[in-house]
Amino acid sequence: MEPKKKHQLITMASLIVLLLLGFFLVDDYGMSWDETYSRDQNGAIAFRYIFNGDANTYQLSDERYHGTAIELPLYGIEKILGLTELRTIFLFRHYITFLLFVISAFYFYKLMKMIYEDWWLAFAGLVIYIFTPRIFADAFYNSKDIGFLSIFTIAMYSAYIFI
Repeated sequence: MEPKKKHQLITMASLIVLLLLGFFLVDDYGMSWDETYSRDQNGAIAFRYIFNGDANTYQLSDERYHGTAIELPLYGIEKILGLTELRTIFLFRHYITFLLFVISAFYFYKLMKMIYEDWWLAFAGLVIYIFTPRIFADAFYNSKDIGFLSIFTIAMYSAYIFI
């Protein structure tokens, strides 16, 4: 097997193992102290505002500073799927947050590979990105910070290609 294919296979296998590992571990992580507040005071209010259209009834709280780019889709998908039990809702949110993190890890690897033009250095950067303890733990339940990190990483990859 040629080295380029071997490197791609190792990277993809690593990301798939990460995804599977995460889906097995997601139940082991609890909730953050502000997770219900973020869902109720950001995603739910923005969702109701968009679909009910009453600007006077729904005022964003202090969560408005975090934006709705992640919370609104999470809340919308939750409503589309008809999730009602709190445990199911928050496990679903944790799965989606972790999936977004894994997608961003893929783009982080691609960005590192384009910048440094070295598979080994890009893979080492990917390992550090994934297994930084605070980032790895937050990837399960912190939709605000990990959501921002993930979208920012994907945007940096897109910006690098554009430039």
